[in-house]
Amino acid sequence: MVTLTSRVRPPWEDAHFVGGHLVLDLTNTVFDRMLPAEEDVELLRSPSDVLSWCVSAGLFDEAPDPVASGLVAETRAVREQAWAVFDAIARGEAAPADPFGALLERA
Repeated sequence: MVTLTSRVRPPWEDAHFVGGHLVLDLTNTVFDRMLPAEEDVELLRSPSDVLSWCVSAGLFDEAPDPVASGLVAETRAVREQAWAVFDAIARGEAAPADPFGALLERA
């Protein structure tokens, strides 16, 4: 195990955790979804970013080595599936079947 202080420096503040649930906080790891697509709004750029977010969120006390090559892509996929569901609900629409089903399969 790698301790947080020796390997991963969390860029996350309390203001990043205001959704009331970790899944909502995860969907907020995109800086501003209203900016044009060419803007760099991604806050989860590396395995270290994902791991430091998890530590800051209280998911674990120590961050493992960030060697998993698919960690960032997998985390982003879950985040975008959750966003699609929450965004539809916020607009008064039914949750889209594919993202919702994918989240249920992961649960």
